[in-house]
Amino acid sequence: MQMNRNIRKWIAGVIITAMAVGMVCIWPFSLLRREMPVASGNDDYAYTDNLSGEKLVQFLTAAESYLYSVDVVLDYEYAADQDVAIFRFLKEDGTVITEEEIPLVDARTNNYYEITIGKWLKKGEIYYYEIDLSNVTSEVHGVYTYSAENHNKDNISLQVGSREYEGQAVVRYTWGIKLNWKNIICIWACLITAGTTLFTVIMNKGGADKKL
Repeated sequence: MQMNRNIRKWIAGVIITAMAVGMVCIWPFSLLRREMPVASGNDDYAYTDNLSGEKLVQFLTAAESYLYSVDVVLDYEYAADQDVAIFRFLKEDGTVITEEEIPLVDARTNNYYEITIGKWLKKGEIYYYEIDLSNVTSEVHGVYTYSAENHNKDNISLQVGSREYEGQAVVRYTWGIKLNWKNIICIWACLITAGTTLFTVIMNKGGADKKL
C-alpha cells in the first residue's frame, strides 16, 4: 500500500510539473506559435533573364523568430526529368540553414512551390535564399514584382548572377507569430483542466484503495 501511495504521489508530481512546463512554454517562451503567411501582391509580374546555369538570390529581413516555410515561383515551358534546382536558405554570412531539391518536373510553373524551413531565426536580422539552377539545362525564369506596392514587405533585394533587379521576387513566407492573450488563456485553461482532472482521478483512486 505504501508503494502504491508513493507511486501515486510521483505520478501526481509529474502531472503538475508537466502542466507548469507546458504553461511556461506557451508564455513567456512562446514556443507554440500560429502561422502568418506574408505574400507578394497579385499584380505587375515580370520575368528575369534565363536562370539556366545561374542563381537567383533574394535577400530578406526576418519578420519573426520562426519561419515555417518559403514558397517560391519559377516560370518555364518545359523541364527535363534531370532538371533539378537547389533551394538554399542562408544566414547573411553564407551559412546554410537548410537545403532542398526542387525537381522542376514536379513543380508547377507560375505557381507557388513550398519549401519547408521549420527553423528559429533572429528577428530583424538579414537572411537570404538562393535558387541554384547551375545544373538545369531548360530555360527557366524567375518571377518578380516591379512596383513597391506589390513587393513582399519582407524582401530587400533581388539578384540574378551579377545583376541586381529593381524588383523583388514573388514569394510567400509563412512566419510563426506569437499567440495573443486570448489564445494563451484558452490553452492554459485546457492544460489546467486536463491536469487537475488527472490529478483528481489519481488521488481519488488512492482514497478508494484505502477504503478497500
